[in-house]
Amino acid sequence: MKKAVLLILAVVTLSACGGDGGGGGSSSSSSNSSDISGTWTGRANSAYYGGYINIAWTISQSGTSFTGNYYCQPGTLNCISPGGAVTGSIVGSNFTGNVVLTGGITCSFIGTVSGGRGSGNYNCSSNADAGTWTMGK
Repeated sequence: MKKAVLLILAVVTLSACGGDGGGGGSSSSSSNSSDISGTWTGRANSAYYGGYINIAWTISQSGTSFTGNYYCQPGTLNCISPGGAVTGSIVGSNFTGNVVLTGGITCSFIGTVSGGRGSGNYNCSSNADAGTWTMGK
C-alpha cells in the first residue's frame, strides 16, 4: 500500500508543475498561459497513507501543452516507482495532466501555478492513492 501511495504522490507532484506567470507564444491562448518549462521540485502528500514523497520533474512546454519526466525519492513513504512520464496542458494558471509511472500506474492531477509555485490535488488509478501536492521552480 505504501508503494502505491508513493506512486500516486509522484503523479501528484508532476501535476504540481508550476510557472512564473509569464506568457509565451504568439497565439492568444498560449500568451495567456503560464510558462512552466524547467525543473520543479516538491512533495506529494498522501491522504491515504499519512506521509509524503519528494518529487521532481523536468518540463518542456509548447503553447498550452507540456511533456516531461517525473522523478521520485523517498520521504516518509517509499516511492512505488523512481520515475515516469508526464503530459498535460496549461491554460492561464490552471493545469491538468497525467503521469504514467514505470509499471503502468497512471495518476491524474489538477492545480494552479503562479510565480514559480504550484499546488493542487492528485488521484491515481485503481484507487491506489490520492492527496495534495506542492512544487516550486
